[in-house]
Amino acid sequence: MSARNDHKANQPMIYQIRIKGHLGPQWQDWFDGMTMTLEESGETVLTGPVADQPALHGLLKKVRDLGMNLVAVNRTDSDQGGASEVKGKEDKFIEKDFYKRSIEMNSNTLALENDKMKNTTNTVSPLNIGRIAGLLYLTIIVSGIFAEFFVRQSLRVTGDAAATAGNITASESLFRLGIAADLVMIMSDVALALIFYVLLKKVNQSLSLLAAFFRLGQATILGLNLLNLFAVIQLLSGDSFLSTFEAGQLHSLAYLFFNAHGTGYSIAMVFFGFSILVLGYLIFKSGYIPKILGAMLMLASVGYLVDSFAKFLMPNYASYESMFTMVVFVPAFISELALCLWLLIKGLKVQPEETNK
Repeated sequence: MSARNDHKANQPMIYQIRIKGHLGPQWQDWFDGMTMTLEESGETVLTGPVADQPALHGLLKKVRDLGMNLVAVNRTDSDQGGASEVKGKEDKFIEKDFYKRSIEMNSNTLALENDKMKNTTNTVSPLNIGRIAGLLYLTIIVSGIFAEFFVRQSLRVTGDAAATAGNITASESLFRLGIAADLVMIMSDVALALIFYVLLKKVNQSLSLLAAFFRLGQATILGLNLLNLFAVIQLLSGDSFLSTFEAGQLHSLAYLFFNAHGTGYSIAMVFFGFSILVLGYLIFKSGYIPKILGAMLMLASVGYLVDSFAKFLMPNYASYESMFTMVVFVPAFISELALCLWLLIKGLKVQPEETNK
């Protein structure tokens, strides 16, 4: 009898973890060794052997990371075919301890004070993070369109350095406002890169990190590229140290730096194109963001890349510029605005799409 008890003590305990909502089949591998059962009540039951309490807490942490609601944790009696549930004090302690651990994120602490649970009300929920992302995306769209189209395109006269210089001098405040709008766009892009990484790393952490790096690369280039616009302001400022240059020369130099900014912008768009290509793929595979939004972003990324490389490879690009602009602007505006509005209206809760929907 004693040998039999020792044998049972060395065997892994069988646990049932009950979760509110249905997990998609793509998450089966994430809970390795556990059997996933989808019940008609709308709950998912994970059943399987658990070696010890640290292993159990590891499983519960995965449930929490998915943003799913934990209903119950039960140990089953394997001698009775796993059918009977033993809901003892130990199971209640495990559930309570799990929620404490989710507050402190301290894997070495198994008992925390009850009043710490109140702090969870002050944390940013996944839903709020999604809406913050939407707000940042809207800021990027509005400030980017304003700076590029309502400021620079309205002041630039193609092929006429003198007229362009005159427009900038007459509307210097507007020109500087465009630079400020670009800075707001760049800072929002940096924050958005981090948020998208956090929201999509569950799909594929490496690709999510790659998308963030591409977006940060774009932001870095755009920030440095603003130096060209400050050079334009300096050349047209009329400072005494520029007296050795004739007016026509200053206008030409200002126009040169203005065009250099456009080239730098195209280089940045290559990084942005690859960023939203990876982002679109992650969204398409996520299961918790509509697939159509991911597909639209991937289509828009092709437009960005085609337009940028056309500028680098085609000497007569100016003859087709309006066509390429439409190829880029229309799908990009529709796809990015659609994602922005979806994030603002729906928000984003990081959990797999329920299979019964």
